[in-house]
Amino acid sequence: MAALTKVGWVASVLVGIAFIVLGVVFIVLSNGAKDEIRTAMIAKDVTTGDDASIPNALVQDVETARAEEAVLTEHTRGCNGPYTSMDREDPNRESYLKGLTLRNSLNLSIMGFGVADLALGVGVVAILMGASTMLLTSTALYAVRRLSSIN
Repeated sequence: MAALTKVGWVASVLVGIAFIVLGVVFIVLSNGAKDEIRTAMIAKDVTTGDDASIPNALVQDVETARAEEAVLTEHTRGCNGPYTSMDREDPNRESYLKGLTLRNSLNLSIMGFGVADLALGVGVVAILMGASTMLLTSTALYAVRRLSSIN
């Protein structure tokens, strides 16, 4: 029994450390992904339109990307209706497709930030799991070991 509780105590500490390291890795990767997306967005040098909810701002985060995507949606769908209802010979089809491509790019950036936030959350949860594993399990196993050595 004493050997099992000693091994269990050490194993729970090691598992806790592994979770904490994994959590830190997720947080670092999340921040790196956000920086990479933000850098790519800034390099495109896209600014929001005058009629956006955030006017004339450099698109570099989720809020400005959503604002510009909403303006693009309003301009393309508001002027032309759905793409499928446009006549094949309509000269606006090409500009509609360009707007659609820009909207998709902005939506992908927004999703990228969301995935990075998800990785950040997983990292925080992993750190909490590691800390609780080390604190609770190792403390309980250590207490059992001490009690078994007294008896």
